[in-house]
Amino acid sequence: MEVIKVDDLKLKTENAEFGQYLRSVRQAKKISIRQLAKAVNKTPTYISDIEKGNNKPPERELLDRIITALQLEEFPDIRNRLYDLAAKERKDVPADIKEYLMENESILKIIRTAKESPNEKQIWAKVSQII
Repeated sequence: MEVIKVDDLKLKTENAEFGQYLRSVRQAKKISIRQLAKAVNKTPTYISDIEKGNNKPPERELLDRIITALQLEEFPDIRNRLYDLAAKERKDVPADIKEYLMENESILKIIRTAKESPNEKQIWAKVSQII
């Protein structure tokens, strides 16, 4: 199996929608639509329609299977970008953090407090510095 470093992936990422980004990742990993479709138990047409933007981004379970099929476990930035773009187009919270948010009431309280504060940007800037 060929090992590909993240620096070696030539991805078209600027202003990419989920399908465009998925196609870029798939092509960079040198995996055909047919190979990906077979690996995730979907039709090539279904995968093609996602890449063209004709189908919505997949839900968490299928997205996780796509990430595994593309061997992206070692590429957290790419994996997270897929989660984020899928969530944005679905108008949802990224799948990988949704459960975490629901399990931690303090995070929900912090988000709501910041959202209602006139100093919202400063609050998030401080949180970002801490992290």
